[in-house]
Amino acid sequence: MVKLILKKLLDAIYPHTCHRCGIRLEAGWSLCPPCRESFLEVSAPMCNKCGECFDGAISDEFTCPNCHQLKLVFHFARAAYQGTEDTLDLIHQFKYQSQIHLSKELGLLTSKALSDPRFDDYLKNGTLIPVPLHWRRYRKRTFNQSDEISKAISSIHAGLTTVNALKRIRYTQTQTSFSRAKRLTNLKGAFKVRNKFIQQIKGRRIILIDDVFTTGSTANECSKALIKAGASSVAILTFLRG
Repeated sequence: MVKLILKKLLDAIYPHTCHRCGIRLEAGWSLCPPCRESFLEVSAPMCNKCGECFDGAISDEFTCPNCHQLKLVFHFARAAYQGTEDTLDLIHQFKYQSQIHLSKELGLLTSKALSDPRFDDYLKNGTLIPVPLHWRRYRKRTFNQSDEISKAISSIHAGLTTVNALKRIRYTQTQTSFSRAKRLTNLKGAFKVRNKFIQQIKGRRIILIDDVFTTGSTANECSKALIKAGASSVAILTFLRG
């Protein structure tokens, strides 16, 4: 009873408001429904490998020119939303301004992409594994954005468990300004599966969680490490397609 009274008192003093428009919300939420619905969802036609959206009337499945000649080991990549000014700003505030309270919203929004039928088998026998940060970057940021999103998804989908099975074993430069070829080189051998989790992922379908999918270099290197450790297949799930 005391906790309930204190909670109501805090809600009255510090009311929950929408992160974007400022309208008052129920406790526990950071975005109002109209703001959520204003984001541009990823939709077909899209590359069936990297999930990039294309304009035009394309009815058949296709692989885009960017993926056609690459040896990508993950099954497919799927983002929930396109990288617009609003969604990129949301991620920027979450990652670089420590707005960790947005993780619940981002998990909810990201999980919408799980309605893609290609995830059906992963939902039956799947494990969520977030892309890890190197300890130096984690110490500076104090949290891993991919892990926060993954745990939020786990809380929504009871059958999906978040396992921090991957470790970043090599510190790499920020890749924002790198070309796709340079990103692939920069990340080569940067990830490995922690020994204590190898038995837990053997034969499992893995859903790799990240905040943004851009060139696929990070996702591919993580997937290589997971497949090498015995995972049966890896699908990529992100909030944004950059």
